[in-house]
Amino acid sequence: MVSVDEYAQWRGISVQRVRELLRSGELQGHRVGARQWEVDEVAFRSRPRLGPPMSPPMAWALIAILGGDEQRPDVSRVRLDRLLKNRERIVAAGSDAPAILASWLRHRGERLTYRADARDLPDLLTDARVMPSGVSDARSGISAGDVAEVWLRTFSQLDELIGDYLLLPDEKGNVVVHRGGLHKEALAPLGLVIADLADWNGPREDGRVIDLVASVQ
Repeated sequence: MVSVDEYAQWRGISVQRVRELLRSGELQGHRVGARQWEVDEVAFRSRPRLGPPMSPPMAWALIAILGGDEQRPDVSRVRLDRLLKNRERIVAAGSDAPAILASWLRHRGERLTYRADARDLPDLLTDARVMPSGVSDARSGISAGDVAEVWLRTFSQLDELIGDYLLLPDEKGNVVVHRGGLHKEALAPLGLVIADLADWNGPREDGRVIDLVASVQ
């Protein structure tokens, strides 16, 4: 078990906010005595889900808007207004913004983790079949030379990539491969970088999510 204070410090949120999440059931924990709580050890490294997931089309539309693209001809005016309000909510959410994004955008694609020879990571990041994103995008401001995070540019290339780089499934691996959508450009949209950083559930990545969201305003 982890104390409320420890969890609040890890997540960068107030003790009061942690207690609210525990009382609502969004965060797993147990009451100790009449007024004290403890957070389950598993939840210490997990993130509470702050809202239902968006459909893939809506998730990708919000990703575009997060990056500053407010002209969405593929989205109705009503839905666009809703998405703009969602962005406002994210901006106003402060330290909760990464958890909200991770909840809303988790159906944008698959997130797969593998282990590769560290010497192959530079070649993987420059492979024409992938698009670096998240911690591997320079705009993240995170130096992560020991990790490669990429999106497949077409859905069907995963088996080829696994064979060429001898990728082995590993939940704690050094390669994160996202799969979903068709990506014609070599540079990831800024909104996608933000969404991918939110999935890491770490203090550095969360801080950059908040900074990047604010920088687009």
